[in-house]
Amino acid sequence: MRLLRPGAILLALAAGAISAGCWGDDVPSLDQVGALQADSGEVTVLFGSCPGETVQRVELKLTDDDFEEIVRVLWAVEADDGSTEGAFMVGQVPPGFREVTALEEPLKPSDHVQLVVTRSVRGAVPTSFAVEDLRNNEVLVRQDSYRSRAEFDDQVDEGCGRR
Repeated sequence: MRLLRPGAILLALAAGAISAGCWGDDVPSLDQVGALQADSGEVTVLFGSCPGETVQRVELKLTDDDFEEIVRVLWAVEADDGSTEGAFMVGQVPPGFREVTALEEPLKPSDHVQLVVTRSVRGAVPTSFAVEDLRNNEVLVRQDSYRSRAEFDDQVDEGCGRR
């Protein structure tokens, strides 16, 4: 009997997890986080919470152009007691939050960023995008999917079991 090497076992497990739908489209929490460009030009982060869920931290990190390496944290806010806030203007501190990292300069269209919303239930939800890909009045979800605000809200409701 021939034994598999540890690397082959990990590869087989990863392939099985992907084919079983553990990653990618079957992760409903990815539909809870989105971003859009406000009328004023600033980046707005949206988070649709499920019942009993609060936001503990919102963080925006500058990445390389391939979204593989974090260069630095651009902006971060935290709420010690959690918050049900659903919209966050990057660079501003919402009520009930404290600024951990101040936004030192406006985001550039060419910036590639990773957005991470940390929730009280089930942890962090990340998404990545280039600032220039954001649209006004359309929410960017899952790096390449655009939805109206109503569609975003409907998808959150569905993922939370409210439909």
